[in-house]
Amino acid sequence: SGNVILQLESLTEEDVSFHWPNLAKAGFGTCQIRQILARLFQVGIGAGNLAQGLTYAEWELEHGTMRDKNGEPVTHPLNWVFSSLARTGYYRRPQGYISPQEQAEIDAAEENEHLKKARDARKKSAFEAWCAGLSPQEKNAIVAPGNRAFPMPEDTALRQHFFKLLIGITGTVLKPSFKEYQHQADEHEKYHIGADSFPLSVQNILSSC
Repeated sequence: SGNVILQLESLTEEDVSFHWPNLAKAGFGTCQIRQILARLFQVGIGAGNLAQGLTYAEWELEHGTMRDKNGEPVTHPLNWVFSSLARTGYYRRPQGYISPQEQAEIDAAEENEHLKKARDARKKSAFEAWCAGLSPQEKNAIVAPGNRAFPMPEDTALRQHFFKLLIGITGTVLKPSFKEYQHQADEHEKYHIGADSFPLSVQNILSSC
C-alpha cells in the first residue's frame, strides 16, 4: 500500500492528463489525488483500488455513461468522482467495461478459434483432394464391408482411413469425434492405402495442419 501511495503522490498533472484525459478535462488533477489519499488515511482505508477507480470513472466519461445512484447523468463529474473515492477508496466497475487484460484474453480466444477453423478447412480440403485421387479399386479396398466389424457409410469409412493416415504423417492426436475409430485401426492395415498415395497438393496441405 505504501508503494501505491508513493506512486500516486509522484504523479504530475501531465501524468494525470495522459492516463485519465477526460477526468483531467473535468478538473481532476494531482491536488484531488492527494486530498483523496489524505481522506483515506484518516480512516485507515488503503489506496490499492484508487488508480483502478480513476480508470473506471475515465471510462464512464469517455462513453457518456456516468450516472448517480438514482441513474441520472452526473452533472459534476469532478465532485462525484472525488466524493466516491475519498469516502470509500473504491469506484464501482461500470457495466460494460472490459479491461485491457480481459480484452487480450478475448482476442486470444478468438484468434485460437480462427486458427482452429483454418486447420479444419485445410484438413477438409486435403481429405477431398485425397478422395478425388483414389482409384475405384483403392476406394473399394477401404470401404469394403468386410474390413470392419459393423456396417459404416462410405464417407465415414473414407474419413476414418484418411485421418488414420493423417496421424501417421503429422503425429496429430485423434480428435474426440474420431476416438470411436481407434479400436478398428489394425483391421485396416491389410487394406492400407499409404501416405505415399497422397497427391503432392494434399501433402502440401497436410504439412501445414
